[in-house]
Amino acid sequence: MTVQPSAITPELDRFVCEVIGNCLDELVEQHELWPSLCFQAGDEIICEVYSEDGPDQCLETARAAVAKLPSNSLCYAIVYDGFFQIEETEKSAEALICEFADRGMDCAYSAYVPYGFDDTDGFWAEEPVAGGEEPNLFRTLY
Repeated sequence: MTVQPSAITPELDRFVCEVIGNCLDELVEQHELWPSLCFQAGDEIICEVYSEDGPDQCLETARAAVAKLPSNSLCYAIVYDGFFQIEETEKSAEALICEFADRGMDCAYSAYVPYGFDDTDGFWAEEPVAGGEEPNLFRTLY
């Protein structure tokens, strides 16, 4: 039996963890997070924040911008403030959402990080949770 390697490389995992960590820091400082596109071009990580329109339009602008990234872009992550459905209930909760991919992957993946602010502990965040497959925007033509 041949074992297939994970589609998510250790390098992509480190990149996504760094991006999520930076965005959680931004949430702590600003109490809000606008859609952001972060990408790795060579050894440099670049983040662009989209805040000129409403959040939904900014998210679409960030997604469309992936098609225009430099050809040496190795991976991308789009991070935004959203919600996730609490299992087996009709309730939802705030979460940082992250869509990410390496160039050449068949699909992208998503993850979410439940978070909140409360009077006793201040800011809290849970560990990232796998969300599922998404279209790899490197492969999508806008």
